[in-house]
Amino acid sequence: MTHAPESPELVALRELHRIVLLVNTEEDLPDVLRTAAQGVVDVLGFQAVVVNLVTSRGDFEAVTVLGPPHDALIGARSTRESFLEELALADVWGRLRFVPEGRRTSELDPATTWTTSEPAAEGPDAWQREDALYAPLHSTDGELLGILSVDLPHDGQRPGPVRREVLEMYAVQIGLAISHARERERLGERLRLGAATRKILQTAAECERLDEILESSVAPLQEAYGGDRTWIRLFADAGGAWPAVNYPAGLPTDLDAAAERGVPSSLSRLDTRRVLASGERVAWECWRAQHTLVVSAPGPDSSAEHLTPSGRQRVLEWLTALGHEQFVLIPLGVGDQCLGYVALNRVDAADWTHAEEQAALDVGRELGRVIGTSRLRARETELIARLEELDDYKSKVVTTIIHELKNPLAVVMGNLELAREEPDLADRAHTAIERGAGRMQALVDDLLALTRLREPAPDAVLTSVDLSAVLHEVASLVEERVSSAGITLDLSGVTPGVSVLGERDELDRLALNLVSNAIKYNVPGGTVSVTLTPHTDAVVLVVSDSGIGIASDDMATIFGEFDRSSNPEARAKPGSGLGLSIVRRIVRRHAGTIEVVSRLGLGSRFIVTLPA
Repeated sequence: MTHAPESPELVALRELHRIVLLVNTEEDLPDVLRTAAQGVVDVLGFQAVVVNLVTSRGDFEAVTVLGPPHDALIGARSTRESFLEELALADVWGRLRFVPEGRRTSELDPATTWTTSEPAAEGPDAWQREDALYAPLHSTDGELLGILSVDLPHDGQRPGPVRREVLEMYAVQIGLAISHARERERLGERLRLGAATRKILQTAAECERLDEILESSVAPLQEAYGGDRTWIRLFADAGGAWPAVNYPAGLPTDLDAAAERGVPSSLSRLDTRRVLASGERVAWECWRAQHTLVVSAPGPDSSAEHLTPSGRQRVLEWLTALGHEQFVLIPLGVGDQCLGYVALNRVDAADWTHAEEQAALDVGRELGRVIGTSRLRARETELIARLEELDDYKSKVVTTIIHELKNPLAVVMGNLELAREEPDLADRAHTAIERGAGRMQALVDDLLALTRLREPAPDAVLTSVDLSAVLHEVASLVEERVSSAGITLDLSGVTPGVSVLGERDELDRLALNLVSNAIKYNVPGGTVSVTLTPHTDAVVLVVSDSGIGIASDDMATIFGEFDRSSNPEARAKPGSGLGLSIVRRIVRRHAGTIEVVSRLGLGSRFIVTLPA
């Protein structure tokens, strides 16, 4: 039995069905588009096919091209406005849009259609060289996904009604296939980003210290979002409890090699640290709006509205200098507080997708929570340590006071009893009582001075203090002690008329404590030398003695409160261990420095430098 030959239309529909099945079995969008484009060539008889897809920025990009060589087409972009203007000029062929030669707009990128130097066929329905036929590609809900452009029909004729209907059906199926493929991509991307987010947060949550959290987060962030470089910046808090942090520390500028890439020298002055440090305001705005910021070069950025034009230009110049294409800022925070941000620089970056933004914001919230918890934990540990230190200090103060008051108080009580029982010894008892009371008074004075000096320096108007005159006054105060100890006090090195800005009472105490210590820890027949030397921007006071010196093991702690030497000879001398601590605090309150040079048995030299 002989069968009648099938019509070309039936053959085309059967082939269309086969191609549609193939299109819908493809997993990856590029494979879907290649199969679809090949079907247009094989079934519908067009030699050239261009598929332009809508990007996340709303423009059109040529992603699939079949036909004679035309390397410039892949990746070429056209604005949405130019495409819509082109379609507005078209004849409506059902779902298709046909723009005949002579009616096209010059604004449209050449990537939308093919151009050829081949002569056009003859006849009223002949395909002309600048004819353009478009098939819009839509999703199931009517969203415009892209446009299929066909050119160069094999028969040289504009398609008739049947071929148009087949192309329409084909465009519908391609749109659905693209929609399904993109949905699969979005699902896969969400799964990948979800897994990456869990990895980032799980790794960070296992760390306790802030530096460990930051270090453990950079590599997973870079891997998840395709960053070539990744930085984390945390802001200092308003109360000063936490300083600003950059990770990695010592941010590289990478700009020394900018000239090798032909970057203008003016851009090489842009510093990575400067660009990242200027992002605090932008990060706060992104955190409040709960979105990321993306700056790409070249092209507009739909999410960069929080940047000023000059700010965007600075970031673009920085990207150019570093050889990167895209900058992404992900805000980090907890509650209504922005703690900092993650900065990603990407090379050969694809469009920043909605799924990436949502996953990044999740990371920003959860990583911000981990960082906030770590900071609170560190603050709690610090407060506990300070409380323990304060408790130790309090115990030390109480113990020292009891110890230092016990001996002179015993002297006072014993001599009072002696004066009552032995009236003939009253004068000697009174002298001992006076000496004991003096020791107690000295201890009280030191404690009061230490308490006052623990507080911040008051906002007082500093006066000019003649430090040379202060030293001579101190010498007169200790004259009796010097004489009774058989010690020589040499002030020949004190330059007269040397003044500093400061508080007179504190400078008096500084000088008295240093000279008194030099006398106390000297040896009979020893010498205490005091020099005062003016320099251009500083005054140097040196108090030297030829006494017992300081053991090397004690040098690190001699300025500590209640510190007493480990040397038995030094410990035998009466004292509270507060004198040098008071000296150091006075020096610091006057923006100066103090250092000591000493060797056991060879004396000590204290060097104080104060601003002139």
